[in-house]
Amino acid sequence: MHVVTNTTRYKDRVYRSHLLCHGYREDGKVKRKVLANLSHLPDEAIESIRRILKGERPPSVPLLAEPPKSSERRSHGQIMVVMEAIRRLGMDKLVRNSPRGPAKTTVPPAP
Repeated sequence: MHVVTNTTRYKDRVYRSHLLCHGYREDGKVKRKVLANLSHLPDEAIESIRRILKGERPPSVPLLAEPPKSSERRSHGQIMVVMEAIRRLGMDKLVRNSPRGPAKTTVPPAP
């Protein structure tokens, strides 16, 4: 899983979009599935998500109380770990309460 940043220039304006993506192979070809559009989040939140996906602890984000135990991980692993980290950090409220309305991809509630 990774964050992709697309930059588009039109006339004298620059537009950036940030997408949370999952890479996989299908029939020997590399494919990419977009899991969430993160463009409405502030740059600090995007950088924090990038660092979390790399396994680092961003300096501005408090340490999680305790990371999920391996027995708590579900079969779809990485996605659920990131969703749990987003929920514990309170970032799910940012995604749900965007000025453009509710996000299409929401963080599932804790079990």
